[in-house]
Amino acid sequence: MHILDEEPTHFGEPAGSTAMDASRRGTYIPAMQPVGIGPLRALLRSSRQALASALGAASPRLASAWRARREREARRRELVRFGAAYAQAREGGGLRPDIAPRAVHHELTSRCNLSCGMCYQADWRAASPRLELDVEALREIHARLAPRRAVLVGSEVMLHPRFFEIAEELARDGCELHLLTNGTLIDEARAPRLLALRALRAVILSIDGPREVHDTIRGGKAAFDRAIRGIDLLRGRVELALHCVLQQANLASAHEVLDIAHAHGVRSVHYGFLYAYTAAEIEATHALLERELGWKRDEVELAIATGDGLGFGADELRACIERIEARARELGLQASFTPPEFREHLEAYVEGTLHVGRRLACRDLLEPDDLRIDPRGKLVPCAVIKKDLGDARSCDPAELANSSERRAFAKLVHEQNLLPICRRCCRATVLPEG
Repeated sequence: MHILDEEPTHFGEPAGSTAMDASRRGTYIPAMQPVGIGPLRALLRSSRQALASALGAASPRLASAWRARREREARRRELVRFGAAYAQAREGGGLRPDIAPRAVHHELTSRCNLSCGMCYQADWRAASPRLELDVEALREIHARLAPRRAVLVGSEVMLHPRFFEIAEELARDGCELHLLTNGTLIDEARAPRLLALRALRAVILSIDGPREVHDTIRGGKAAFDRAIRGIDLLRGRVELALHCVLQQANLASAHEVLDIAHAHGVRSVHYGFLYAYTAAEIEATHALLERELGWKRDEVELAIATGDGLGFGADELRACIERIEARARELGLQASFTPPEFREHLEAYVEGTLHVGRRLACRDLLEPDDLRIDPRGKLVPCAVIKKDLGDARSCDPAELANSSERRAFAKLVHEQNLLPICRRCCRATVLPEG
């Protein structure tokens, strides 16, 4: 899986919000909610899902309008929340010391069974071919953190030799699970074990186009057919969504992912924007981190794809998005884009000038109660900037979230209007002026 945190929308959630955003707003977590509150929230979520399904069946256009209204309201609330957090980050502030991290992104392994051309982790994976989170280390981490949610990510998460042991242990602890995968390893033997995880809330699978396009992009023979097998084995039993990266190879066919979703009973497709950076932007980022934070180059791994550009223009991308939106309306499906601001500023995204004349922020750093743990058990700033910020097995949760090093990093990122390699990231957001 090559995405960062680009989790697609939950069923019944507004397009443009993510599965993790939905969780932050109060997704049902059986073992953690007070008695009476969890079931009520589950009922409300089921009601939203039923309403979305009914609207989609009765009038696809009405369903799209309803989702758009919910998206605008969710975005308004998000900006209010981010505004206060942004000011705090610029001042070098952290979380309140009484708030422990609520969610953990676990990078279980550095291995992958595909070779996607656009993968931002390819070079990093070649340098670190087999890093895998130790199960005993995970037990120690969760004993200290006791998070409410765990997002399991890879490279390809299901390649971890003890994947099911990890997932089953997290589920027993009452931790809500989200799984991001390319889907190729979900077969007749593994699907029942996944479905037996009562705490599994969502599975997000990568589909980048019809069979020929997908297999070409993913660099794996029969990758499409194996991913579709996984979808069909899970459909109707757990929330599913598809993820598609918009790139030169699929701009002409990305809207067909919606037809694939419709044919296989998936109601939500999430489209992510490609991020690739020049050698100059990577060099500028290293220089900033070393000059301002004292982070030496041999201490910081940047998991990022290098290129001379995106390979397409804003007009091509706009036409692709318009086809996606039109097809989503026709089918009554949910198509979302992350970050939604790129949809609004296509020229600036393509040209790499989003930071010019706009106030940018990092979503992850504005909500620092969501930690990312790499395969070594170390806290890292994000999926791309892999700097050891502390051992998650031995540090206090509040200390991890509020460490002076992490606060200094957040301050620098926002003082710089995002680092050079952050300005096409899926976690970037545009804040209102003021």
